[in-house]
Amino acid sequence: MGADIYCAICCGPFARATVGVEQRSSVWRQHHFRPNVDLDVVDQNLPGSAGARDQPGEGSNVASAPEDNVMDYVYSPDVILDEVENGQVRWVRDVYLIGFDGSRAAIFGPGSHDDFSYVNMEVDLDPFGNEQECWECYTDTIQQHPSYPFHKPCYDVLARLLSRDKEMSAGETERLYQAMRTLGEDCGVALDLDYRLEGQEYEQFWVVQRGKEYTVTSPAESPAVLMHLQSVLQKNCFRQSSVDDASTGSLREGQDLFRNLPREILHSIVAYLENDQLPQLLMASRQVRAALRHDNGFWRLRIQNTMAWFFELLGYLDHHESGVVRELDLKRVFEWANTSSKGCMGMKGPLMVVANRRRIWETACTAIQKVYHAKA
Repeated sequence: MGADIYCAICCGPFARATVGVEQRSSVWRQHHFRPNVDLDVVDQNLPGSAGARDQPGEGSNVASAPEDNVMDYVYSPDVILDEVENGQVRWVRDVYLIGFDGSRAAIFGPGSHDDFSYVNMEVDLDPFGNEQECWECYTDTIQQHPSYPFHKPCYDVLARLLSRDKEMSAGETERLYQAMRTLGEDCGVALDLDYRLEGQEYEQFWVVQRGKEYTVTSPAESPAVLMHLQSVLQKNCFRQSSVDDASTGSLREGQDLFRNLPREILHSIVAYLENDQLPQLLMASRQVRAALRHDNGFWRLRIQNTMAWFFELLGYLDHHESGVVRELDLKRVFEWANTSSKGCMGMKGPLMVVANRRRIWETACTAIQKVYHAKA
């Protein structure tokens, strides 16, 4: 019957990312036929505001489970952003490998997934000079050390985290190989990690879940994301205002545990909070809110430190130091970026790129980075 192996970095497929061309199913209709969001009032729904709702992922709207339908097992052609070739998402089909011959590690490709744990390559791509054509992945054999397969765009994201560049030195490549080997599972189909792919990973074959097109969206830096970002940030709701946009409720001043803490201590405390927790703290404490709410320097640093995966937003802030960026309310930018980049069922639009990249960055890339630096 055969079986699939998956990308060591995103746990995505090298085949079977099938895109449908037939009539749209009830899943598509439930996830796409919904009211448009007015960005001028988006501040009412931002995390930390009085009217906030738990609605992750820009463009998402989860409905009750529909009846089973054959079209539920193909991706929607109206949602997929990347090139489609012969009914398959094109970018996932190119397989690159990181391999080891006992003395050095190398990255090479592209090839194609054959079956089970095997990847086929042209013999002239063999970096070890053995003219090897068939490579076994995730399996340590007497004849060959295991190789680890990945998509090139996923590797570029990982390399940006590990070396701040898309090219790694020979020493860095060997450390990366040893990190993957540490995290690998002999005879497995991916690294032994939680890739946040509920219901999809480690199946015999890749399971297409219509409505989760973001999981097979290339994480490569995208001009379309930058254009979307520029359009969104031009909205009035992201302009600075002296008016506070949320209340701290009925909390009395004497009950505020943070009331006598200097700003430097507050900054140290909030550094330990997750991004979803920070707006909640601002709602709970008048002192924290007074200190941080309109401190654009703090929010800019928070974006840089906790959203390194949002390449387009970081680039936008870096290259627009004057003018429009100075007028932005970076707290609201932070909250929008945090909420709209969460991958979820029914997500569509350019931010699927960021959602998949964020998933990859926060799961495999972070786990690999820890082992990688431990081997330095």
